[in-house]
Amino acid sequence: MREVTVAGANSQLLGTGKVKRVHAVIGGGKEATVLLTENTSGELICAKVFRYFTSTIRKRLQGTVHILASDMAMLAAKQEYWNLYEMVKHSPVPKPLALVGNIILMEFISDGSTSSMTPAPLIRDVDLTPFDPEEILYTSLD
Repeated sequence: MREVTVAGANSQLLGTGKVKRVHAVIGGGKEATVLLTENTSGELICAKVFRYFTSTIRKRLQGTVHILASDMAMLAAKQEYWNLYEMVKHSPVPKPLALVGNIILMEFISDGSTSSMTPAPLIRDVDLTPFDPEEILYTSLD
């Protein structure tokens, strides 16, 4: 798999001293891009890089003159990091490993196939018809 460059994210990630290589973009949305990376021990991990200036961040900044867009990206990353930190105690979510500015490094969950670089499917892409929704609800609440 070839290395990728995502608008300066490579140098930022490599500069953390925690990432050795960036392999691929595996997801993204309006606020962040998720990258498959390799840590300095050779293990695959994910890096979620929050964008500094998005329409969502612009909306959050309206009426606020003392917060920079870069600070807002770091605040969004920090909030998500601590949400994952708490959720991992109760649900099978990726374990947060480090928070570096606007980047969250987290556990990579593969699809379990022989190609360990393939991420697990999103919950929206999983066929849940064999499961009892009520049982899932009560298990989640417990």
